[in-house]
Amino acid sequence: MKFVKILALVLAVCLMSAAFVACDNGGKEKETEAEKVELNVKVIVKNGSEKVYEEDVAYTGTDATLGSIIAWMCEVNLDVENAQPFDSNGLLTTIGTVTGSNWSAYYEDSGSNNTFDSIKNQEIENGKTIVIVCK
Repeated sequence: MKFVKILALVLAVCLMSAAFVACDNGGKEKETEAEKVELNVKVIVKNGSEKVYEEDVAYTGTDATLGSIIAWMCEVNLDVENAQPFDSNGLLTTIGTVTGSNWSAYYEDSGSNNTFDSIKNQEIENGKTIVIVCK
């Protein structure tokens, strides 16, 4: 009977040891939240050659893409609830009251001949003026 009690105690210690090892996080630090990005940019929206919006945008988010800045601007600066400026294909369709299917964007100091390849995914530099044109 004494042997069975010792064997039960040894098995219990083995099981508890396995449980503690399984709960170990491997020495890794707890993951931190995604870094926040803060940008101050000026956004000019044109419908053809007519300037429709000129907004100073103080963006706070997790990425510094033009797509995120446009969505932020629509919701915060233009007071558009649940703004969906991009369609399901990721193409820009609307900013505030300006809608269309042919958009281009560029830094004002670079000129309109240096348009961005992708409006939604373009990384934006802090302090820049961005011109977005619906043709």
